Amino acid sequence: MATSLHQQKKKRALLKLPGSQHKKNDDVDEESRMAAKNGDYMEKQYKRENEAKIDALADAVSSIKQMSRNTGRQLEEEKQVQKELDTGFGKGKQMVTSVVSSMDTMLNQ
Repeated sequence: MATSLHQQKKKRALLKLPGSQHKKNDDVDEESRMAAKNGDYMEKQYKRENEAKIDALADAVSSIKQMSRNTGRQLEEEKQVQKELDTGFGKGKQMVTSVVSSMDTMLNQ
């Protein structure tokens, strides 16, 4: 028994309580479209924010990497200066020892 479209509408109207606010299918469809649009917008917004955060993180990692390289170079330079100072102090010690030895020899003659 097929019911006509008119009868289906009557049944739907009877199910609605007076004073209640039922939305038409068009309203529901429009809300669904708006929600989908908002969802797409929010998803795009989240993607943009995530991409910005990823870019900022990549910049920070790059900066840290550069600082690490600079620190490594500076340590190598300081190590070289330390070796030069050590060599200089070693030569100075030899000279002082030689002078003291020469003075001791002169004083004991």
